[in-house]
Amino acid sequence: MSQFAPGRALIVGVGTYQDTTLDAPVTAREARAVAAALRDPRIAAYPSSQVQLKTDGAATRAECIAALQALARETLPTDTVLIFFSGHGNQDENGAYCLGTHDVQRTPAGFQSGTGISQNEFLTLLRNIKPRKLVVILNTCFSGALSPTLAGANSPALFTGTAPNENFVQEILQRGEGQAIITASRPSQASFFDWKRDYTYFGQALIDGLNGQGVTARGGYIGLFELYDYIYQQVGAAAAKDNVVQEPMLTLLQGVGPFPIAHYRGASPQASDAAKLQAEPKYTIAVQYVQTNVTATFGDNATGNLVAGGDITVGSLVVNKYERAEPETKPKRPALFSRAWLPYMAQYERFKLVLYMLVLLLALLTLSACAGVPQVEGWKPISTQYLGGDAKWITRIGETLFVMTSTNEGCDESDTGLWRSSDHGKNWERISVPALDVTTGKCDRSKIEAIVASTENPKKLYATTASVGLIVSDNNGTTWDFADKDSPLRQLGALAVLGSPERLYIVSRVADALGLYRSVDGKQWERLNERGHCKKEKQVTLPTAATLNASLLIANGLIYIAPGDSPSPGAAPEGTDLYYSSDGGDCWQSVHAINGAANYPPSNVNYSAITAVPGMSSIILFATWDRASLQRKIWKRDWATGQVLFLGNVPIGISQIFIAQDSWYATTPLGLVFRGKLNTDQPPERLFGPISLYAAMTSDFDNGAPLLLSGGRVFRRGVVGWFQGFLP
Repeated sequence: MSQFAPGRALIVGVGTYQDTTLDAPVTAREARAVAAALRDPRIAAYPSSQVQLKTDGAATRAECIAALQALARETLPTDTVLIFFSGHGNQDENGAYCLGTHDVQRTPAGFQSGTGISQNEFLTLLRNIKPRKLVVILNTCFSGALSPTLAGANSPALFTGTAPNENFVQEILQRGEGQAIITASRPSQASFFDWKRDYTYFGQALIDGLNGQGVTARGGYIGLFELYDYIYQQVGAAAAKDNVVQEPMLTLLQGVGPFPIAHYRGASPQASDAAKLQAEPKYTIAVQYVQTNVTATFGDNATGNLVAGGDITVGSLVVNKYERAEPETKPKRPALFSRAWLPYMAQYERFKLVLYMLVLLLALLTLSACAGVPQVEGWKPISTQYLGGDAKWITRIGETLFVMTSTNEGCDESDTGLWRSSDHGKNWERISVPALDVTTGKCDRSKIEAIVASTENPKKLYATTASVGLIVSDNNGTTWDFADKDSPLRQLGALAVLGSPERLYIVSRVADALGLYRSVDGKQWERLNERGHCKKEKQVTLPTAATLNASLLIANGLIYIAPGDSPSPGAAPEGTDLYYSSDGGDCWQSVHAINGAANYPPSNVNYSAITAVPGMSSIILFATWDRASLQRKIWKRDWATGQVLFLGNVPIGISQIFIAQDSWYATTPLGLVFRGKLNTDQPPERLFGPISLYAAMTSDFDNGAPLLLSGGRVFRRGVVGWFQGFLP
């Protein structure tokens, strides 16, 4: 059998890290399987010496950079280069996007600068590689825009990063002709895997495709477009079985033409046989085109719809307009609405499907007009004002609503990271928050993590931020100032206030000052997880491990702290129980130390979201991740009776639990919403509606169903027309 002589590949799978909390062995397994398929002379038939494999300890920053530099030296213009990366990605502490190599280190603000491969370094290394054809395949979470981390459908949701600049993929394409990128999902989706499977959904489809499974053999080659079409279909079907959505995306220069990636299993094709491959991909919704003569505009603030038929614009100037060309074998398109137009369009399956749906919709609308619009339960927007796709959290303080976004840098007053509404959500205004100068020359706009009201002055509010510490407002959130501009405790998380005189509690995420802190003035702070802090018999000092991603709750005079999900399966590390304090935070007890707590979840679980039943502060709800069965569960604890009740399973990570009337609601990092009953363990129902990447809830003003923040707008649960129940 002949070799695929022009084939060169660099395969990287980072499954183990020096920081073991990042470990995801599935990535290394699939990298080895991809390399094996490429090297096998009976399968892809790459020359074995032209396939570099870097996994685990060999996938360090230095090793990966050296491998990319070797590709630049050795690649010929006539070669075909395949680069595959499977592992973690995140922004570093300076805001630059970074691929996580084996030796990458984490800080509370992201990856430590210089410990992985930054976006600019990766682009520079790619630009030095000059083959005729190059395909970059990226399997990271939210990889349609190369974003945070791998996450499993039945595993912890590790949404700790933020997406890099939106033109990253297009910047890769600046290199020249013959360039293509396959990412594991769209920018708003995760790349899923199941801890019980050998590979991620995307990795499994790639491996099967390279082995010839489900890929059409045309001329004895595996083509880029044939391989992508198979991956797209397989990943979508696998994700759908787990009730999630994942759509791999292909971005390429227009006019790439037939693109052989490898030999088809068992074939010995001739070079001329490559012409039998597809010259363009199928017209699917996850294909983006970029025209060759406009790629140079990227990196120069170019924006636009990078899809077939879209415009490329710089500001308000249209740089170029293009349409996808139809293959020459198709009949010439007749004039619109001419006698020949409908028969011509009827040959397209998508057109026929749309036509059938329009007919059905027309029939339903006619029926509704005659019999009245049927009413169903659904979400209806409070206002039409859009708060941005990065709106992540909503809080109600008295009669005022606040929405917090993921914005955390930049000096633009129009993008402060905080919205405020004083008319129950009908109108919103941007609120300016304090900014600190940082070494990069930018301003840090203090992404807000939590807001609470003072127990002594209802107009005084406190807020923790991701980078500038505690901030304070004395006028109900209209203006804000630093509590202490010089405080070293700048990277903060959860926040709570207790008692009168009031005491403030914050969770610090500063690497060398991690823990729970208490203050009476917001300036002088006492660390409550110092070794030996508690002197009471049978009680303990709060373990530091319980504070890393902690949630705080104060109810019935008790302080609760739930440590959040752990990033890897196996036994729960020490200190990740649910803890409570009855003395203001000096001493703590684990829920498993309570007499009669035998009906609690097993000790080998992680506790995450926690909340209290309104008006019944002795009853709390909390979420667990069972590390043995990989199940996520909702529990209710009644301190008055000692009763513990299991309320139901939720199939994905839980970011928030909310209670309204006799129901509980759970939101997830992927924007899904589930609802169950407070007094039964009936399976919860998924509420259809405004699905987006983020979802959060707060109490409505009539004490009924909750308000929902999703997709940059705020919704109220209520009776709506039947179509609004699914498409608000």
